[in-house]
Amino acid sequence: MHTDMIRRVSRTNPYRQWLVWQKAKALADEIDKVTNRFPDAERFGLITQMRRASFSIPTNIVSGSLQSVKREKRRCYRRAQTSLAELDSYINVSHSQFRYIGRGHMRRLAVLQRDVDRLLKALVHFVP
Repeated sequence: MHTDMIRRVSRTNPYRQWLVWQKAKALADEIDKVTNRFPDAERFGLITQMRRASFSIPTNIVSGSLQSVKREKRRCYRRAQTSLAELDSYINVSHSQFRYIGRGHMRRLAVLQRDVDRLLKALVHFVP
């Protein structure tokens, strides 16, 4: 039963097998964990903005994967790139200006960001 369900999910949601989506999802999950440690005063500020930007990345990858026209696919993937750049700005401010993010988390986020950026660039260039 469980294996059948996984097969159905894989057929209906092939993007889940894409490394770029998996890395983007991991980045969004990491942002969620990191922002849980932010002060309550940031609940409607940086926390909301960072989570929105981070969850927008895998969401736009999914949107692009569902498009049939290459131009539309590329547009969605570029939106994901824009959200990644926006998130990078929030991460840097959170670390350097407010000291909300420690060095260990910064290293983990930097690796994930670099991976997602590299994979998104390849996806935009070689739209399936």
